[in-house]
Amino acid sequence: MATIKEALDNATSLVAGFEGEIQNVMDSNKSLVREFVTEQLYSGVNGNDKPLRPTYLNDPWFSTDEAGKWKNNAKGYAKMKKRITSPTPSFQGYPARDIYTPNLIITGEFYDSIRVSSSSRGLKIETRGSDIGPDIERKYGSAILGVGGKSREYFLKYVLNPALKNYFSKFGVL
Repeated sequence: MATIKEALDNATSLVAGFEGEIQNVMDSNKSLVREFVTEQLYSGVNGNDKPLRPTYLNDPWFSTDEAGKWKNNAKGYAKMKKRITSPTPSFQGYPARDIYTPNLIITGEFYDSIRVSSSSRGLKIETRGSDIGPDIERKYGSAILGVGGKSREYFLKYVLNPALKNYFSKFGVL
């Protein structure tokens, strides 16, 4: 049995290292966090768990000359996208997107530009190295790079909780 002094020292060490432990878990799972974001987008969902908008049917781009053969043919584009990137549910539990909801993957350039890095406030998610990244963010909002509720739940259940259980066990708490 520990003395009161030993118990106090143990509790002090646990508290002192707790924030660093959480940061370490996040840092070591940056690639998983990136996968959360891309899976959400593939499911047509932003970091607020809301469907990506505008849909193909109300995207003004389809009425511009820039749309090329897809000008005034958003339904045709949606059918083509359904064929090449079939809507599927995500591993975090997001349902498959509606065929008219974009998934922001055409060539993969935008997805490839998504980066997760450490910051003093946790993790920073941004796009780098792609000319289209800032345009997509402007069009769909910065929430497209957020981690949604289902993704956070997954992270807590399968990553953070086991890591914290292991951390607490070092101090005899569990």
